Amino acid sequence: MNGRKGKIIKMGRVLNICVKICAALLTIAVPVQLILIITANSLDLSSFTVVGFWGRTAFSGGVSDFRAILLPIIINTGFMAAILFITSLIFKDISGENSPFTERNANRLKIISLLIAAPEVVNLLLRVMIITVFLPDANSGVSINIGTIIFAAVFFCLALIFEYGAELQRQSDETL
Repeated sequence: MNGRKGKIIKMGRVLNICVKICAALLTIAVPVQLILIITANSLDLSSFTVVGFWGRTAFSGGVSDFRAILLPIIINTGFMAAILFITSLIFKDISGENSPFTERNANRLKIISLLIAAPEVVNLLLRVMIITVFLPDANSGVSINIGTIIFAAVFFCLALIFEYGAELQRQSDETL
């Protein structure tokens, strides 16, 4: 085992453990957040306020506002847990002294790119529904984070690079 490959394997092991811990914590957070939404009627939310840009109040008080804020957070938390779980599988393969350039890892990166973009789409639809149905008087607009979409595109490009690396790895293995 050469020095670089050894470092990659060690880092893969460390990151696999760290990412699994984070994924587990987020997985635990989803049901806790759901319990908060379900029990919101029994909580004292009279002083609940969400402050937006430049100190402007976006929502203030009330169970419906609390639920409207927490639901997109739960969705994002679930998607992030899935992303981290898939990422841990990539690091697990790398720490097993396998080449990172495999079709499996390329496909995993494609799934991650979709999981990065999906919450934006889901939250956009959810925001439209919440604003039009539950909070028609709310001082809030609907937007999409273009940075997240670009980040998803970067991951998709990385998946294509990994596919190419897998093809080169396969050709290299066949010549040896």
